[in-house]
Amino acid sequence: MAFYELRQYKVLPDQMAGWVKIMEEEIIPFQVSKGMVITGSFQGETDSSVYIWLRRFESEEQRVALYAAVGAVGTWFVFQPTLSSGFAKLQTAPGDPLLTCYFLEHELRVVEHRDHLGTFWSPPFFYPAPNVLAYSETMMGVLPVYALLRLRWDPCTSSQLLLIVMCVLDYAAMLLVLRQMGVGPPLAALGAFFFAFGAPRVGQVGHLQLFLIFYVPLSLWALWRLVAAPSRGRLALLLLLLYLQMLSVIYVGWFLLLTFGLAVPQLLCWDREGRRRLAAFWRAAPWFIVLSVASWAAAQYVVLRPYMAAKAALGERSWDDVLPSLVRPEWWFAAMPGSTYQWLLPDYPRGSSGSWELYLFPGLVPIALGVASAVYTLRLSREERRRQALLVTCWTTAIALAVVSLVVPRLAFDGLRLGQVEPGVSLWWLVYRWVPGAGAIRAVDRISILIFALGAVAACWGADAALRRSRLRPRARAALLAALLVAGVAEQRIESPPAFEKQHFFDRVAAVRASIPRGCHLLYLAMQPGANYVVTQQVAMWAGLDARVPVVNGFSGYFPPRYPRSPRTWTAAELRAWAGDDPCIVSLE
Repeated sequence: MAFYELRQYKVLPDQMAGWVKIMEEEIIPFQVSKGMVITGSFQGETDSSVYIWLRRFESEEQRVALYAAVGAVGTWFVFQPTLSSGFAKLQTAPGDPLLTCYFLEHELRVVEHRDHLGTFWSPPFFYPAPNVLAYSETMMGVLPVYALLRLRWDPCTSSQLLLIVMCVLDYAAMLLVLRQMGVGPPLAALGAFFFAFGAPRVGQVGHLQLFLIFYVPLSLWALWRLVAAPSRGRLALLLLLLYLQMLSVIYVGWFLLLTFGLAVPQLLCWDREGRRRLAAFWRAAPWFIVLSVASWAAAQYVVLRPYMAAKAALGERSWDDVLPSLVRPEWWFAAMPGSTYQWLLPDYPRGSSGSWELYLFPGLVPIALGVASAVYTLRLSREERRRQALLVTCWTTAIALAVVSLVVPRLAFDGLRLGQVEPGVSLWWLVYRWVPGAGAIRAVDRISILIFALGAVAACWGADAALRRSRLRPRARAALLAALLVAGVAEQRIESPPAFEKQHFFDRVAAVRASIPRGCHLLYLAMQPGANYVVTQQVAMWAGLDARVPVVNGFSGYFPPRYPRSPRTWTAAELRAWAGDDPCIVSLE
């Protein structure tokens, strides 16, 4: 049972404004970060020298139950097809879900020294092209978790469970960070829910690598702690988190470094005391800082070296390849099919390339929290903004990333009519041209992960502070928070997320494997009229993996140099020219 503690203070004349600032910016956030529930703080109505605040004490079990309930609802919302089918259905469509599972299974077999063809960076597809694992994400950072799941389940089910585990960890990491920053339990749970389980995330559920992002909020938290009180341990922790994010998923790791490149100068610009603390830390431990950063850079180089070799062989993506993946303004107002707001906002054809990742509308509750936080932030005095530099930095960095990644059509006259002309223009061209590694990034729209992470922190932190400053009575404030939590969770539900029966795919894999002639040393699966090109390539890859036979077929983020890309069956001359040998040709009716 909860009980309340009322504290009343008599403040000296002309000191109330300073006392309120200390309470709202230092004492109350600190209390909340330690688990206290502050239900109200206000000045006396009849005596302006009186300051009153209320604390509610409740059992830890109640808070844990709240967090667990929100997490369970989010897991069901995102993975309903998987869970309701008993893992018989795989989300969302053939392609990345099967490819990422293949990569993890290949890596595990190499690490376990099984009788497995190929090396770590050269799995047995696109044979005999080398280093083809570097054409996509390796997800090495979560290979130990996958290995544990494989002790009990088959590769595909282990991959599905891994995705769910990572999604729950994303929720837990953001929840921890928001609570550490002083956000109360309701808004902390809501912000973590949106970061991990929001409707835009459902559109990305077919990409396991995009859910290995729990290091993102933890890195923001580590940066905040380092600036607040620099130490060797905190610097080492920040560098470790940045490294682990890059090890888990290169895309997000690169986006995170870009985000820090924008955020750190802004944070230090606002936080004058933070600059002084970091300068003092540098003077106290210069060699430790230099060696730590150098070691971190060397470790990053080891991870990125195969990708650098692949880039040297393949070349950078052209600007024309990058443009289609830049974020269009209308994508931020596009609601996914089956969502609460589908009837109100624009839709995109499901058949278009990458269409499920184009639905970026966050929902009305996150927008409302963002507006409340923005108003609160804008009303802060210059000195208050310095005290809450991270809040301001999260807002400015999120806005900067959204603007830079945006592409807008060019306007031109066609006779007397002014119309839109493609291709559009974008500030991302400056990033593509000057930032190392940007030329390898194709799906720029995935930067929304970082925008939503920063937005969740800024919106929940600022809105929570605004509510604490409001004159709402404790019961009214609690009712408002409860309503926001319920509405914010409910509006993220997507009805009937896309999924397919995975057994159909693996039945085809088994049929191909059974058709491989004895003594076959190289496999090629012929395309059938009307067959899906990607599915055919993946069937061949999995059949070759199980049969321990290298395959000419392949599918990944790139094609090897001189690899025929036409979605048809190759001729005997093409096969011989590519492989230098005559493979066994298998065809499925």
